[in-house]
This record gives sequence, C-alpha cells and structure tokens, in this order.
Amino acid sequence: MSTTDAELIQRWARRRDAEAFRELVNRHAAMVFSTSRRILGHTADAEDVTQECFLKLCQLRRPAHNVAAWLHRVVTRGSIDVLRSRTRRHHLQNHLQRRLETSRETPVESPAVATDEVTWRDVEPFVDEAIESLPESVRAPVVLYYLHNRTQESIAASLGVSQATVSHRVRKGVETIRRQLERRGLGLATAVLSTWLSTQTSGAVPAALVSRLGKVAVLGHGADQIHAATEATVEAHPGGWTMKVAVASIAGVVIVGSLALLVFTATRPGDSTPGDLARAPAVTPNAEPVAEPAAAPEEPATPDEVTDPAPAIEPATLAGTVRDENEQPIASAEVYLAMQPPLEDDDMARLFLRADYFARSRFLETQTDAAGRYAFEGVLEFGSATLGAFKEGHAGVTQRMTRKAGAATQQVDLVLRAGKTLTGTILDTDGAPVTDAVVSVHGAWSPTSHVFWGAGMGPTDADGRFRVGVGKETTGCHVRVNSDSHGQGFFIEVPVTDEDVELTLKKFARVEGTITWADGAPASGLTVRVNGRLPEPPIPVQRMGRRAVVVHDGLVGDDGTYAIEGLHAQLGYDIFVIDGSLGEVEARRKPLSPRMRHSFRLEPGEVKVWDHSVSRPITIRGRIRTETNGEPLPRAQVGVRKDGKSINDVFAEADDEGFFTLHLNSGAGEYVVHAEPPGDMPTPDPVSDLLAERFGRTLHLAGSEDVEVELAIFDAAVLPIRVLDHSGEPVGTVRTKLHLTFPDGRRAHHDMPRTLDETGRVVFAFHYPATELWYEISAFRNGPAAETRRYEIHPGAVLPEETIKLPRTCDLLAKLVDPSGETVSDRWVSLRVVYEDGTRQVVSSRTDRRGVIDEKGCVRAAPFALELRVGSNVIWKSERVDGTAAEALDLGEIVVE
Repeated sequence: MSTTDAELIQRWARRRDAEAFRELVNRHAAMVFSTSRRILGHTADAEDVTQECFLKLCQLRRPAHNVAAWLHRVVTRGSIDVLRSRTRRHHLQNHLQRRLETSRETPVESPAVATDEVTWRDVEPFVDEAIESLPESVRAPVVLYYLHNRTQESIAASLGVSQATVSHRVRKGVETIRRQLERRGLGLATAVLSTWLSTQTSGAVPAALVSRLGKVAVLGHGADQIHAATEATVEAHPGGWTMKVAVASIAGVVIVGSLALLVFTATRPGDSTPGDLARAPAVTPNAEPVAEPAAAPEEPATPDEVTDPAPAIEPATLAGTVRDENEQPIASAEVYLAMQPPLEDDDMARLFLRADYFARSRFLETQTDAAGRYAFEGVLEFGSATLGAFKEGHAGVTQRMTRKAGAATQQVDLVLRAGKTLTGTILDTDGAPVTDAVVSVHGAWSPTSHVFWGAGMGPTDADGRFRVGVGKETTGCHVRVNSDSHGQGFFIEVPVTDEDVELTLKKFARVEGTITWADGAPASGLTVRVNGRLPEPPIPVQRMGRRAVVVHDGLVGDDGTYAIEGLHAQLGYDIFVIDGSLGEVEARRKPLSPRMRHSFRLEPGEVKVWDHSVSRPITIRGRIRTETNGEPLPRAQVGVRKDGKSINDVFAEADDEGFFTLHLNSGAGEYVVHAEPPGDMPTPDPVSDLLAERFGRTLHLAGSEDVEVELAIFDAAVLPIRVLDHSGEPVGTVRTKLHLTFPDGRRAHHDMPRTLDETGRVVFAFHYPATELWYEISAFRNGPAAETRRYEIHPGAVLPEETIKLPRTCDLLAKLVDPSGETVSDRWVSLRVVYEDGTRQVVSSRTDRRGVIDEKGCVRAAPFALELRVGSNVIWKSERVDGTAAEALDLGEIVVE
C-alpha cells in the first residue's frame, strides 16, 4: 500500500525525512506549476510561485490535511497576489466586461456557441480562483480528479469516503465553479466546463525548477551550510535573487541532492462521471489540439508596481526564564512549546478547539537550568504557538504568542504561582494507554468563582500518564485531550483532588438524517454543520465573550441524506444548515436554517437522527447610492423586513463601489429592503424605521428568486470634531457616546471608541435627520467626559468643525484584601466618585488576580470623596482625596469584608 500524503508530511515534520519531501514534490509539482502558469500566463513567474508553495509546504505540520487541495489553495492565492501587483488582471477584467456587454443577449446553448463567446484563456485565471473558494470537502476531490488525474475510486480510498460521495462532490464543485463564472459574465454549460477542466492536466515541469525543488532542507546544521545551500541555489538560477531570499527562509537548510527530471503525462485512467459530467475527449471545445499557452509578454514594471521582497526568516531561538511569584527562579521546570497548525480562518473561537490545535507531532519540550532559564533553539517559523510550563506544587501557565518578524531571539518569561497538580492516566476505549497525547485544561473553577488562569498543559508518557498544573483554589475542570493517533476527546467536570484520575476516551457519537427543500426535493450539495460547546462550570458564573466551539460538517448527498461522525459525548451541540459553496465566511454569516434553535447532547456511541426542511434561498443584489448626489455609499448595510417584521439574523454590506449581495432563506412573503448607514455608525430602531418608510423597496417573493434592486439613503450630514487633551495636544483615541433625538420624538444612545488622525480630528457622518444630537467624549473608558454643542441635523449639511478640550484626569490604584489579609481577586466593584462641585461619577471596575484595581484616567484631577460598593452595599468609604496632587492616586491597601 502506497504511503499517504499525510504520512509523508508527518515524516517530514518529525524527522526532516528528505525522501518523504522529495516524494511530495514528485506527486504535486506538476499540478502546482501548471496551475500557476494558467493564472499568470508566464513560465518564469509560475516557477517562482511554485517554489514559494513548496517552501511553505516545508513548514506544514498538519498530517490530516489534504496536501493536494492545500497546495492548490496556496498556489492560487500566491499567483493571484502576483497578478494584483501588476496591471494585467485589471486589463483582463475590463476585457471580460466588454465581452459580457456585447454578448449578454446571446445564450450559451452548446460548447461551440460557448467558445465563440469565451475561450479557455479568458476563463482560466478565474477557474482556479473559483476552485480555491470551494469548501475543502469539495475542493479536494475536484483538484485530485481534474488536476491530478486520479480516478474516483482512488480518491474515495484516500479520503475515506464512498465513490458515490466523491462523484457527488465533483459534480457539486463543477456546478459551483460554473455559477461563480456566470456571476462574472462568463456563461458556460456544466458539460463545457467539465470538458475544459479535463484538458487542463499537468504537463512537464521545467528541469531547472525540478532541480531547485530537489534541494530540500533538513534541520540542525550550521550557518556556513545554510549559506552554501543558498549560494548554490542562486548560482543554479541566474538572476534569481528572490530564490536566495526564499531558500534562506527555511530554517537550517543543506543541499541533499537533485531530483531526476519529473515527467508527468496527461493520460487519464479509465473513469466515469455521472450525469452531465461524462468524460469528453482531451481536446478543447474547438476540437483543436491542446497547446501550451503562449507566454504573456511581460509588462514593464512601474515604480508603483515594484515591491520589496519579504524578509528572510532564519531559524529562531525562543528563550526566557521561569520564576515564582516572588521573582525567584524555578529550576528543573518543564517548559512546553505547542506550535499551532497553519490557520486559514480568523475565527479563533472555531480554531482553538480544532482537533489538531495541540498536536504531539508539533509539541517541543525542554527544562529550565539552575537559574530558571530555558531555550528552544532552531525553531522554524510557526506563526502562533502556545508556551507553557509545569513544576510540581505550582499552578500551570499557558501563554499564546506569535513569533515576531525578523527576531532571531525572542524572550518570553513565565511566572508559576503556587498551585496544585492534576495527575492521571489517559486510556483508549479498549483500555490501552494513550501515549501521544497533549492534555490541557479548558475551563477551571473553585467553589465560588471561575479560575481563568493557573491551568496548564502537558504530554502523556509511555504509560499514558500526565501531570497538569492548576490554580491552588481549583476544585474542578474540563479536560481536553489531543492525540495524533486517537483524535480529540473531552472530559467534563473532572474533580481536582490529591488522587489520580483515570480518564478513558469515549466512543464517538453520530448524527444523520435527511435535508430537503420546502417542496420536498433533496437539498443535495448543502452542508449540515454541528457546533459543539463545553458546558458551563457547575457554579454561578458570569461569562463574557465568545466560547470556543468544535465544528463538524456533513455534506448532503444526491438523495438528501447526510452523516456526521466523530461527535463527542456530553458536549452541547447546535445543528443547522449552510451553503458551503458561498465560502466559509459567507456561509457562516448566512445559514439556511436558524442557529441556536436545534440543540442536543449525545451519549457515547449514540446515533441521533435530525431531519430538516429548508427554504430555497432568495438572492437580492444591487447598489446603494445617496438620494441627492447619487454617490455610491461604501460599507453601507442592508435592512430587511418580512411581512412587517424585521429580520435581524441576516447581514449584507456594500463594497467600496456600493454593490451588495443579500441571501435570504426565510421563504415566501412580502419583503421590504432598505439601505442603512455603514457599520461604524449606529442604526437604532428609530433610524431603521425612518429609512424603511422613506426608502424601502417592497418585493413579493416566493423563494429561489435572484432579483436586483437599487437602494437610496439620505445624503450624509457631516460633523467634524477635533479633540485636544488638557494641555492642548491632539488626542489619538477617544470614547464617544452619541445622544440622538429623532423627528418622531424617540431617543437613542450609542457608545463606541474612535481613532483620530495625527491632528486629533475625526469626521462623523449621519445618514438620517435628527432634531437634536450631541456627543460626550472622554479619553478613557469610564473617564470624565466633555460634551459637544447640541445640533439639529439635516441631510447633506456640513457643520463647522468643533474643538473639544478634555479635562485633566488621574489614575486610581488600590489593592483590596479581606480581614485575614487574603487578596480579594476577580471581584466586580463599583467606584462612586463625589466631587466637591457636587457632580457625581460611577465607574465599574474589577480586581485582578492580585486584588488590584487599576483604572486609567477614570477620575477628574480634582478633590473628591470615593465609595467602594458591591451591589448596593458600601464596603469602604474614603475621606477627602485631592486628585490634583498626582498623575496617579495610590489608595494603598484597603481592607473590605
């Protein structure tokens, strides 16, 4: 049985196995090179992008990732970035727009007609861009089938799914690509697109590129060898100064030899595709032989197009000290560095609980010396990572960090406070020890409060045993286990005592069912998503912010059925339907069924059935302009009402030209669509009601329509403001609280931070009238504010600039302890300030883990008296305090009950 890509990546990541990496080059170089050349139309540029892709592959440490799909995404993004730095793409888009305008009335009826309107050279840059936007479950089989010439049977075996599933995903992928091309004005029949894709097989890779790709890295050699490898590569590629930068970016490289010339043919194994994707002869729709595209002439670079190369990233050293609360060094402490996988999504709530977030294959360990020092040397570029430390008798500590660009040595010091140790054993379902796991605490608590700090991580040993530091007050926690061989597991409400715990991984659960459209037809191609969350601690606790989620997806098949494996017992799950063809961000924003409506928990091994019917989505697209001037309004938003009620769970934002696309899945009805101001300005109910009444467009829709509307909004009334501090210097950031009174008498308030320019100026734009409007402006959250004048706002008005001078403030410091001398940590208190002039101010604050209140700029620099309150109870009261005496008032240690 041949070695899988995941196994090759793992061998490379763990042992720097050059043979493994050479095999990855053999398998994928032709696809990467031909994809880049199709997009760029230039061989030399394609060679550079291909080289960069494999340098990034050197740093990939996610064994479960589909390498072919990952490389296609990387090469597409890299090639598009190159195009964007030139003018060719802009010219091509204009060319296609002209084609669209002249041929809009000619329908695409056959391959012959299609090629009269559009050629493969026209569409090829956008096909790869469309492939890149597919969800990974669909993108992988499309890339393997069309660009790697793999049979559906072999793809099914490598992905661990049925051949029918592969066939469905390939068909769904091509159909999604076709729709994206149509939105660009490139009308193609699905069969035509399938035929064209069939001709785009990987050809031969230039020998010089093959030679360069064969000079691959292994870790652990000196600077002289790194320099020699770099110079040898540059010499083999005259004029390739970018290659020197690229090779230097791989940590500790030495030449290990050249690969033989890779020859890839366009021969496809016998295969069949259902329906309209039947395999066509390997010729273009014009029935002409497939020819190498002529290299596009290089356009002379202008000074605006020349960009500096990215700085080379050399091997780094991560070092620091581990100390206790008294700043004393801790010897023989275990220090861990868990390098996170490459992250392709900015949603940390989803990424943090990903199964490979803590992987043993990317888990480094060392110990501190007698002086408490530690060091990880020769660290490759890792982006983000988690640093942690453990010592018996101390709480754990973890710290997320990012390697700083250009830093050869990064210093990170850790503090281990007094604590206790959670010890135990991790066992598989059959009772065997799990020896390759990383154990971490996800949420810990005491009898009275949630412990957000003092919880660490640690590896299992050859017997499956682990040790994790926790805070000294901890009585319980949720435990998370990440194993390279057994996947991810969670243990709920694990007691923290002096006794060992034995934690046995549970059998995974499953959810399955049928998804149909409202008319009963199978909703094939949609995705069922299940988000899992750990339960809240069994104590009264106020949680703020988003909680991390475990995300599982299942594709809906031709018959409307789906199945999702690998669900965890005892987690709280939310299940809903999305359209994965929209791309991850848009699909998450625009679910086809309501979120947080269908929730459940599962037992180990349970199979749950969830059937659901969804409305066919309605697409509303258009442009937003101002009423009088007709100017496009960038970043404007769209409000929607159905049958007289606002729909609050949909979102659409206009681009820089005012264009928007809105997706609805709420079924038939009367809809009113209206424009709303950009998101940095408030849209309270009175504003939404006013805009809907004045500018709303009424649409009677049954479902599945794609309609265009033009939306208008009031021209902006402009209020420029300049903010200075008490000494007359410009202020960089402020808190602004807006007060509004509308023509119908209703009022609204809105509080948000603002960034000012270097002169302290900011311009507020209001796309609605107001009978009275003013701002309270302060330099700090909770700080004393200065008020603007009261204004009456009319659309299109430009008001004169107003200058606001902020009052002088002082910081407030105090440490709270109870009568026994213990710190009062993590406690909300209310600071009630009474100034001598009779004005009052209330500031909400919270003590940190040391019991310290540290409020910046929260009070005026004036005499005042202060009360500390918890709820309505006064727990401490001061005498007169003179806030004019210092920049910071330190009230010292305050004893409270």
